[in-house]
Amino acid sequence: MISEEVARKLNNDIKRLRVQSLPIDAGSQKRKFSIEISKFEYIENYKKLKYDGMNILVYSPLLLAIEKLRALFQQHPDYIYISNNAKRSRSKDLYDIWTICDYYTIKLSGHLDIVQEVFKAKQVSLELLNDLEAMRDLHRASWEDVELSVGMEIQDFDFYFKYVNKYSKDLYSQWKKNSP
Repeated sequence: MISEEVARKLNNDIKRLRVQSLPIDAGSQKRKFSIEISKFEYIENYKKLKYDGMNILVYSPLLLAIEKLRALFQQHPDYIYISNNAKRSRSKDLYDIWTICDYYTIKLSGHLDIVQEVFKAKQVSLELLNDLEAMRDLHRASWEDVELSVGMEIQDFDFYFKYVNKYSKDLYSQWKKNSP
């Protein structure tokens, strides 16, 4: 990143821009970061933040939790757009969903409209919301990594799985009740 003013002074010379770019992490002086871009994203519920005078659009906590829920269900055996041998354990998403919802007092079941849009963007069927259980063993497989990465004592896998499963089933019930 570099300010527009400095970029203009350097005549957009890529070599000079790289040398003059702002460090992303002041502690390590790293100047590189990665951005994941997908052309199929629901982005209506974002937040605008300022970082060193620049506007950055980021997911709101609600949207982040729903995106993590969607990513969990993309691992379901019935989701056809990811091959079964490419599906992976996402137990960290279970923990993250609980953490986000707990910290920001979010009730996912109150946001079916956004869940529908996020799932639609990646062609994830809302029918899958009723079947997180089919992926219990898959997601449990990486739980030890979550325990190690969090760095403090946390609940067991089943606590977070049950939490997400409850809200998934609540969302499924609302959707079935409201769908034609």
